[in-house]
Amino acid sequence: MIIAATDPLLREHGRSVSTKQIAEAAGVAEGTIFRVFDSKQALIDAVLERAFSSEVTRQQLLEISTESSLRERLVEMARVIQQRMIESFTLIHAIGPPAEPKEDDRRKLRDRMMADADLLTEAITDLIGDDADQLRVDATAAAYLLRSTVFAVSHPMVAWVHGFHLEPTDPEAIIDLLLYGVADDDRSVGNRVDLAAAFAQISQSEAHSCGRPAP
Repeated sequence: MIIAATDPLLREHGRSVSTKQIAEAAGVAEGTIFRVFDSKQALIDAVLERAFSSEVTRQQLLEISTESSLRERLVEMARVIQQRMIESFTLIHAIGPPAEPKEDDRRKLRDRMMADADLLTEAITDLIGDDADQLRVDATAAAYLLRSTVFAVSHPMVAWVHGFHLEPTDPEAIIDLLLYGVADDDRSVGNRVDLAAAFAQISQSEAHSCGRPAP
């Protein structure tokens, strides 16, 4: 309850949010916060832990109906992963980057990221299930491509680095790109055309910044 109430306040106020504001939002006495958490920083750490938890993402993926078609399942998977990524990014943007980790912390972070990746890959491959025979790659590779594509076309920092303002791409367009590529045929052309135009604009921006002709 306290963590859930703190999350939106951190997004709005950053680290300047007061424990009084948190207590009011959570409907508890301010002293209750410090009976549960050693400090405000410990509470912030708990919010970050939940925001980046792959277990939360996994649970949302497990809620996707296995009765729907493969494409529908992939669209919902992309929607979940995209939303979780954007939520994590906006929270970090609000509170600022974490302190430079020590070498031991880097190793722990790397190990955790690898474990998280395995957890999500397992959830995605389970959702693909017997429909893996419809794909030209195995389910594990499909899971990697799905997560990578969502990141590449949805992460705000990726667009910012290229000097391009790109709204989070519709999950249906992401899955059309993943399943059908950029070939022009009669399947969901509208979604892919919009996505292709965005990529073309990014490519032109890159070419301009590098002083070379666009492809």
